[in-house]
Amino acid sequence: MKNKNSNFSQNNEAIQIRKIVEQVVEELKLKSGLFNEANYKDLKSEYSDKLLTRKEAAQMLKVDMSTIHNWTKRNILTSYGIGGRVYYKESEIKNALIKLNEK
Repeated sequence: MKNKNSNFSQNNEAIQIRKIVEQVVEELKLKSGLFNEANYKDLKSEYSDKLLTRKEAAQMLKVDMSTIHNWTKRNILTSYGIGGRVYYKESEIKNALIKLNEK
């Protein structure tokens, strides 16, 4: 139970930090002319991208977890880690998809 509470606490802290960063960026945008809309969207997406576990990434793409591992080793997917855990950015998974030509 302690592990679940610890994970919940870490996720809750990450959400709070993300909200604070978004508020600071918004204030900077409003108070200075340094941020244009494109820069603001880039900053916001960098901090608000949904992180997926290996299992969630595999479920999203409807493949086995070994395929996720292989794609990561072949640099098709980029993984991120913290504390021995591995995550994938949802937007990067979507960007890794290649459009196929229709016949």
